[in-house]
Amino acid sequence: MLVVSFIVYMYKTTKLGCWISDCYVGCILYADDLILISPGVCHLQKMVNVCVEEATKINMSFNAKKCAVLRFDNRPRYSSPCAAVKLEGSAIDFVSNAKYLGVMLHSSKQFAVDLHYMKVKFYKSSNCLFHKARRLKDELVTLLLVSSFCRPYLLYATECLGLTATQMRSLRNTWQCAVSHIVNVRGTNMNFICATTDNASLDTVIATRRIKFLQSVQDVHGQHPVLHNLYARIGKRELFWLRTLTDD
Repeated sequence: MLVVSFIVYMYKTTKLGCWISDCYVGCILYADDLILISPGVCHLQKMVNVCVEEATKINMSFNAKKCAVLRFDNRPRYSSPCAAVKLEGSAIDFVSNAKYLGVMLHSSKQFAVDLHYMKVKFYKSSNCLFHKARRLKDELVTLLLVSSFCRPYLLYATECLGLTATQMRSLRNTWQCAVSHIVNVRGTNMNFICATTDNASLDTVIATRRIKFLQSVQDVHGQHPVLHNLYARIGKRELFWLRTLTDD
């Protein structure tokens, strides 16, 4: 832990990595997962070198095969090749998708997540449960089981992702397809089933979770400079909008 703290201190003092105003966000740590955020490849290489140098002092090493580089860049040359980032002589792969804390991040012109990963896990679990519960010959029980044990795959981390309208529609359609498969109905009948069996629609559930998440950020933002900056720049306005929407 002391080594990690020193590495973060080195990044701050050398101005390596990204900042939000006067708040450093270039290095994110959770358990044994480490993310380095840099405005460019050259800075990223320097940050990797600092990690290697400090880890070597305590006889630790990093595995390049377990590392990946995701590129978020809205400049015109976004898709152009760039210099390799090397870890102890081994090049780290540039990838289009990488999982962090159960969320599949997607390389794009701006920060994005890959919902396909969540939808695949939902379909696998719901199909498995559907076939096992089929002998019950009770569509309502099956639907409630899928809602309780499988739908959380669609909702995982949605409160902190800031989904677009297109992504919300994609998740909604995925859930409706599952309902249609279980009760074997289409169109307005399916919408009626969803409305009568769910306490709240998928959109409402996600909006409610998002509000609770932003409220929790609001409550602790004074104690955490990163959350303070993010909430002040983005969260405060969105929380006001979501409260207005749900009140209506």
